[in-house]
Amino acid sequence: MQPRTNITYTQPRRSNDPSRPLDVFNDEIHRQLLSSPTSLFQTMEAYSENDHYMTGTPKSWLKSYETEWLPAFECCRSDAHGGFCPSSEAASHHGCRECPAKEDNKMEYLKWFLQDIPDLNGCVYGGKPIYGHAVNFTGSTGIRAGYFSASHKQLTGSKDFIMSRKAALNLVEEVNSKNPNITVFPYSHFYHFYEQYDTIHKETVIDVAICLGAVFIMSNIILGCNIKAAIILLTSVFMIVIDLLGAMVVLNIPLNAISLVNIIMSIGISVEFSAHIIKSFVRYSSYGDMPIQASYRALAGTGPAILSGITLTKVVGIFVLIFAKSRLFQVFYFKMFLSVIVLGALHALAFLPALMSLM
Repeated sequence: MQPRTNITYTQPRRSNDPSRPLDVFNDEIHRQLLSSPTSLFQTMEAYSENDHYMTGTPKSWLKSYETEWLPAFECCRSDAHGGFCPSSEAASHHGCRECPAKEDNKMEYLKWFLQDIPDLNGCVYGGKPIYGHAVNFTGSTGIRAGYFSASHKQLTGSKDFIMSRKAALNLVEEVNSKNPNITVFPYSHFYHFYEQYDTIHKETVIDVAICLGAVFIMSNIILGCNIKAAIILLTSVFMIVIDLLGAMVVLNIPLNAISLVNIIMSIGISVEFSAHIIKSFVRYSSYGDMPIQASYRALAGTGPAILSGITLTKVVGIFVLIFAKSRLFQVFYFKMFLSVIVLGALHALAFLPALMSLM
């Protein structure tokens, strides 16, 4: 988790020397980050205890710095010149002494904490291994950004990954709503893979609608501005897409970026199955045949070509994918494309002739 704010985390305060401002942690920001019951850290702790997808104790550089490293005599040490004295070297440097005026120099000592390496013979609270890159300073008196960290439980499937990301988003929304001076956003290495599920349903509807609109326009032109025939073609393609979505549920194929691409491709394949027989129907209708007779002649003349020239050749072409070791090829290409071919053939050879006979 990374809190960000446009105000500094410190407040200027004067010492006995008027020329030297001292840095003290901004009380309001400190409250919103750590101490308040609605703070970032306290909310993270509550989620870790109660949320099914978060576990463990959150880690905070601010809490470790203020409650462990800074109060410890053996941790915050300065040399004879007032510079940083690392814990690993404090024992061998007799000039090292406990940091003076800790409350007045918290910002300076924070930088020392983030540079300090833990030492078993001295200070074990050094922050460099865990928090070395956790704080982004701006100037000498402020912090531009930083991160706190928490852990998800062991995640075993897509549902767990999706729900764990939603849990993190809920946490962030709660923190941001209660703490107006900070902005928090969640990040984990897998979040960007599952971000697609936030909009996948909306994107599916929009993309399918655009493709169906293009199919209607082009089919209307190709079929000689025959609006009825174009509507029949569009209906057939739409039904194939609906049936494909049903097949995905039966075959346990999730709707994601890959399957969405396949759905869009299936629209073009469906046009290939349906367009030939509708074209034949329009031609026979122009000869004066009744709809049922024109439908019969279109099926008799074009049906065998659709079955052997389109259906069987495609089945043979994708059959080799059944032997693929990758689940990606087996599920998203073999199963989905086989479903498209079977559904396209059934609609072209059974559904379309029945629909055309009713014109």
